[in-house]
Amino acid sequence: MRICSIIILFFIIIKLEAQKTSNYKELKLGSSVHVETKDGNDFIGTLQLEDSISVRIKTEKLGEISIQKMDINLIEATNSVTLHNGVYWYENTNAGRYLFAPSAYNLRKGEGYYQNIWVFMNQVSYGFTNHFTCGLGVVPFFLFSSEGIEFSPIWVTPKYMFGKGNRKFNFSTGVIVFFIPFGGIESTETAGILYGLGTYGNRNNNLSIGLGWGFASSNEESLWGRRPTINISGMYRLGKSSYFVTENWFTAFGDGDYISSLNVISGAYRYSGKNASIDLGLFRPIMKYNDRFTLPWLGVTIPFGKRDKH
Repeated sequence: MRICSIIILFFIIIKLEAQKTSNYKELKLGSSVHVETKDGNDFIGTLQLEDSISVRIKTEKLGEISIQKMDINLIEATNSVTLHNGVYWYENTNAGRYLFAPSAYNLRKGEGYYQNIWVFMNQVSYGFTNHFTCGLGVVPFFLFSSEGIEFSPIWVTPKYMFGKGNRKFNFSTGVIVFFIPFGGIESTETAGILYGLGTYGNRNNNLSIGLGWGFASSNEESLWGRRPTINISGMYRLGKSSYFVTENWFTAFGDGDYISSLNVISGAYRYSGKNASIDLGLFRPIMKYNDRFTLPWLGVTIPFGKRDKH
């Protein structure tokens, strides 16, 4: 019941915070703007007039047009990052993560997304402020059998970003905590990783390096990893709706002559549209004493929520 209450509260807060956000920022007359209407149309033009009822913009092909604010879903200023040869590129809605690992960028206040990996892994993340993002995930084995609830893991992913996220180098810290709330005596045990990471670049093209320390705890004791886990990930925008994403993990464990390593390298193509994105890729676990093999990666992300545009 405690876990169910936390989940319900999580979604209530998301709904309340989303209602507080606004689609409008004060825009300057004569500036280049992008207007998205509720029926899904996009217009690029120069802002001629804005009042409490409507906006009027001058477009290259349609001339001057007036749009009622009640019909506008979003209006924002454009810049060299979002406008390419007169074609509007939507801002990267997945800047805060690679395939699973985070970047230093956060979701902005009011933004959120639902992520599904191979059907089984489900996570909802939300930007409660411009600095604080938190996610809640679950593998719902209870959907397949009544006993599955005892083996259904849940994880939380709070992350805090320092600064406004508008510099070339940004830094975040966070934790990923896994637990099995309905697994009997094992439900008192938790495990996870505490990390800090830096990201160099912008929201479209960047490289991240992170260090994390694993931990596990129970009623009897708490353990910390003696060696950090290293994460090196990157993202490169190929076009209006396409990205190349790589995520790589390097870890070692053991003592003395019994040190083993588990490394994972990956690469994926991401198609990112206005309402959803799809990751298709391959990842390879590499261990010292096993044959190498490659596994496919499939992920779907659906953004939601609204925020103030800057």
